[in-house]
Amino acid sequence: MESHNKIDISVKRLRLGVVLLFLWWLPFWIVTPIIADVLGVAHSSHHNLMIKVIAIQTVIGIIGAGIAGKEVVEIIKHTPFKKVPKTVYIALRQGKILAA
Repeated sequence: MESHNKIDISVKRLRLGVVLLFLWWLPFWIVTPIIADVLGVAHSSHHNLMIKVIAIQTVIGIIGAGIAGKEVVEIIKHTPFKKVPKTVYIALRQGKILAA
């Protein structure tokens, strides 16, 4: 008989961290020339706008990794290694976690 202990994590924080990581992963820098043209930025400033977008995305990714990472570490502490991906997926999808 298995006993299941509730892991004390915030599924909302886990989901927020994953969303922020996804936003970091998307290549927004590709559309910066279009955004610059719409905003009326000079052609010579496109490169600067692209660097700013990349910097902002990097900060978003670091914040997302910190938020989601803290929650995933708690899952790793209470779950056998082979079950970690499945447990994280179930937590993201169903919003509840049970440790084995």
